[in-house]
Amino acid sequence: MRTPVAFALVLASQPSRLEAIGVPTIRQPDGTRRFDFEALKRNIQDDAIAENSKHITANEAYYRRERAVRDMQSFSDIAQLARELRQQSVDVAGLMSK
Repeated sequence: MRTPVAFALVLASQPSRLEAIGVPTIRQPDGTRRFDFEALKRNIQDDAIAENSKHITANEAYYRRERAVRDMQSFSDIAQLARELRQQSVDVAGLMSK
């Protein structure tokens, strides 16, 4: 028997656009949660999460003032840089040692 599906609200960010996405999660035996890929395949949705996502997107300017959102933007920028460096086969460890 599967644990009832819960949802996480994931903020995806680009410099020009903030996007909120509801992602189903499932509880692990240790109490943590992970993405529920089976629920994603079945396209299970949560109306309350969808409404929250719309609200965040519609009020992006307000939410961008929140420290957590600014931090998320910074982490997103760093992750994008890391992906681009890896894609171009840049020796990041070598750069860091200089």
